This record gives sequence, structure tokens and C-alpha cells, in this order.
Amino acid sequence: MLAASLGWNLGIRVIPNAEDVTPNSELPDSTLESMFAFDVVLANWDRTAMSRNLLRDDSDNLWWIDHGSCRFLHNLANRLQPTLPTTHFLFDAQNQIEPRPLPMLTSSAVNILLAELPDEWLEATGHVHARLASDLLDYLHRNLA
Repeated sequence: MLAASLGWNLGIRVIPNAEDVTPNSELPDSTLESMFAFDVVLANWDRTAMSRNLLRDDSDNLWWIDHGSCRFLHNLANRLQPTLPTTHFLFDAQNQIEPRPLPMLTSSAVNILLAELPDEWLEATGHVHARLASDLLDYLHRNLA
């Protein structure tokens, strides 16, 4: 997967013996429902029919990877509704998928994550940490309700 990825790659954790989940692999409905909700709300444009950006470890756990093309800040700044791009592997099935709640996106988790963002990254969005946290939590609430 790294050989096909252009540019810099940042790995937070090594997943021993991980294998790419191929486009024709079957995935449980619960995984598809959670992934759909995650990718719509965070505007993940990088999970395509050709590359699902999923790994499976030797214990059969699925790992969702490569969130570098999430455009939720763009959507938030421009007050756009979240959508899937036409290249997303779930695009054609989105009317049959019931999105699952994303319990990991709590206000506490959002504030912890935003505290790690450098100020210069936020300057481009016209936000400060407190305002972005408030706007992002409102965006998540509206789109995950």
C-alpha cells in the first residue's frame, strides 16, 4: 500500500502482519454502517473503490487507515453539508446504509484532539481553538443526529 501512496506517509502505529483488504472483500454490515457515518461526516475522500484504505491484522481486526483527505474543516468553514464523493466505494450504496452513531466523537475527545493542533494550522481556517471546538461539535451534532 505504501508503494502506491504518493508523498509523505505518517504511521502512528505499526500493525504487525497487516494485509490490505481488497476491494472485493466482504465486510460486515456493522462495519459498513460505521464507516459510512465516519466518512460522510468527516468528508473522507480517500476511501475509493480501488483502495478502501483498510487493513486486516493477523487477529482478523480491521484497521481504518489514511484519513489525510478528510475535508470536514472545509465543509465546516464553508457551511457545506457532508457528502460522499462519487469515487467513494460506498457512494452507490449510500441509500441502503443506515449510518451508525459514532460514540468516539464525544465533546471531550474533540477537545483533546483539537488541543493538539498547532495554531498556524487553525489560522488558515480563521478559527481559534475554542471557536473551532464549538463549531465542530455543532457540526457533528447536526450531522450525526
